[in-house]
Amino acid sequence: MISSFFYLESADHPQLLHGQHDHGLMLLSMVIAVLASGFALQVASLARVAGTRLARNFSLLSGSITLAGSI
Repeated sequence: MISSFFYLESADHPQLLHGQHDHGLMLLSMVIAVLASGFALQVASLARVAGTRLARNFSLLSGSITLAGSI
């Protein structure tokens, strides 16, 4: 029963997934994620002190777009 859901050991394919990672791209991705999350938090803090509801909604929208775009 379980063998129908999973690929169990086989002599034909000792490695199911073979690949390599570019460490520079991984580091760049992590730096972008950290900077974007910091920027989104900064914009969210601006939403707390916004004078009008429109300004608050705009700052929350721009922060969420920044965070979603970085992902």
